[in-house]
Amino acid sequence: TAFGSSYKEGQRIFDLQAELSYLIILSLQRAFIPGYRYLPTKNNRRMKEAAREIQDILRGIVNKRLRAREAGEAPSDDLLGTLLESNLGQAKGHGMSTEDVMEECKLFYFAGQ
Repeated sequence: TAFGSSYKEGQRIFDLQAELSYLIILSLQRAFIPGYRYLPTKNNRRMKEAAREIQDILRGIVNKRLRAREAGEAPSDDLLGTLLESNLGQAKGHGMSTEDVMEECKLFYFAGQ
């Protein structure tokens, strides 16, 4: 509800972040081998897939809100609306990029978990 997204989208992000944190903990428990994270192991592939899916979901949420905002339909009474409103209020070139907004959203989802 903090980003005006559906419960299903938020739940999927929570599930993916929990899985991603579990896989990261597993990888940290192994002996350190330089470059191991670049090998296409089962866990490394799953970590990349989960991170990519989180990015895709968040990009969809942000882009949907930006399109609705341009059409004049988007409420700005939630966290994402406030974040985008403050971002657009900044001088041109000094605001956050869409990637930065998505990183902030991931941080809030992780903190909420």
